[in-house]
Amino acid sequence: MNIRIAVPYLVEFIHNATGARVVRLYKIVDLVGMWFGLIIFFKFLYTRFTARESALACFYFAATLPLTFAFHSFHPYDRAGFVTWLMAIWCARAKHFLEFSVVSVIGVLIKYDAIVLPILYFLGNSTTQNWRKCLIQSSAMEIVLLAIFGALIGITKAAGAREFGGGFQGGTISGFPGGTAHGMTSSVDFNGPRLQDVRAETEPTR
Repeated sequence: MNIRIAVPYLVEFIHNATGARVVRLYKIVDLVGMWFGLIIFFKFLYTRFTARESALACFYFAATLPLTFAFHSFHPYDRAGFVTWLMAIWCARAKHFLEFSVVSVIGVLIKYDAIVLPILYFLGNSTTQNWRKCLIQSSAMEIVLLAIFGALIGITKAAGAREFGGGFQGGTISGFPGGTAHGMTSSVDFNGPRLQDVRAETEPTR
C-alpha cells in the first residue's frame, strides 16, 4: 500500500499513451520538479530579499541536491512535493486561501506529509484580530486533507494492495518499487536496486 499516487499515476498515464520507459519518465518528472522548484524558490525569496541574496540561497540549495541521491532509494515524488510545498508557503504568505487550498489538495495526493499545511497557514496568518477566521479556514482545509488521506488508505486496503514501507504505513516490502510506489499503479514489471547502484546502461523496465 502506498498512497503517494499522483506522480505514479501521471507516469503510468504517459507511459500508456506514449510507450516511453517508466524510469525515463520518472527522471523527467524529477528534473522538471527540480527546475520549477529552483525558479519558484528564487521568486519567493526575491519578494523579501535582494536578487543576489536570493540567487546565493538557490545556489546553496542546488549544491546540496546531489546529497539526496547518495544513499537513498529514488523517490520521484519528492521534487514535485517540494514544488507544492513552496507554492503552498507562498500562497499562505500572501493570504490567498483558495489557491492555498488547491495546492494543498494536490500536495497531499503527491505525498501525504502535506496534511500539515493548514497548520502552517494558521500559524503564519493568525493574529489577535483574525485568529477565529484563520482557525475556521485551517480546520476546514485540514478536514478535507485528512478525508483524502483516509480515503486513499481505505481504498488501497479494500483493494488488497501490497503494503509498501515508509512513513505512517509500515510495510512489507521496500527498495526501488516501494520507493517509487509504481508497483501499486502499474502492470509493468518494475524492480531494481537503489539509484546509485544502477549503471547507466541498466534497464529496470521497458
